Amino acid sequence: MSKKLSSDLTRSGKNGVQPDFSQIKKTTDIAQVIASFGIELKPAGQNDVKGLCPFHKDNKPSMVVTPAKGLFHCMSCGAAGNVIQFVAKMENLTEREAALKLLDAVPGIERASSLDDTRKKKTAEG
Repeated sequence: MSKKLSSDLTRSGKNGVQPDFSQIKKTTDIAQVIASFGIELKPAGQNDVKGLCPFHKDNKPSMVVTPAKGLFHCMSCGAAGNVIQFVAKMENLTEREAALKLLDAVPGIERASSLDDTRKKKTAEG
């Protein structure tokens, strides 16, 4: 996981702490997450990497990952999405559950902290 992640990856919502999807997608290395599932990725072109798609029986690498955009796409079965959607599909989770799982996997991130709490604290301080 990216070491750039910070406690700004959560925010308060109606149902307690909510993951900030856009921050997670921006700061999480999709290639590293995919590799953590045991999928070997090899360079493919200038900016992409390729690997066997875990969503169908694959004999040759058909899943293209574009780390700069944070996206994956299988040229055979059509599975595609971002890092949160990949984890959700791999582990049969909702996107919210997958986002929370990504937060839990990154050391130093406290799910209970939130942007709203940080803003309130700054306002109270002056």
